[in-house]
Parts: sequence; structure tokens; C-alpha cells
Amino acid sequence: MGSRISHVPGAPPIFPPRVVVDVKALACELPKERGIPLSRYSTRDLARVVVDRGITASISGTTIWRWLARPQ
Repeated sequence: MGSRISHVPGAPPIFPPRVVVDVKALACELPKERGIPLSRYSTRDLARVVVDRGITASISGTTIWRWLARPQ
């Protein structure tokens, strides 16, 4: 299972790069499987799937939104 690492108490967690890659892949894969556009799949929905699949113990929709909004 993926993990979060916080370098400073109270600071936002730092996720390992593999978690970021897995979440981005899942974000693109799931809407396609369901025949819906990515814009119809909320980051909250995705966060729930990420945790259910054991990619990481917890993650917010806001964190996922930041990752997906960041240019490559």
C-alpha cells in the first residue's frame, strides 16, 4: 500500500512519486471504462477509488485536483 510522508509536523503530506503516477493513470482509465468524459468524474470520486484500491491510506480530492491540473 502506498504511504504518505510528512517532513514537518502539521505540514501537508508528501506522497511517493509512484502514488502520483498510479492516481493519474487511474484518473484517465476509469472514465474511459465507464464511457464518460473525464470532466464528469469528480476528484472526490477518484479519491474514494484510490483508497478503496489500496493505492494510499487516505488522500483528498483537492490533492488529486492539484496533481491533475499541474502541466506535465
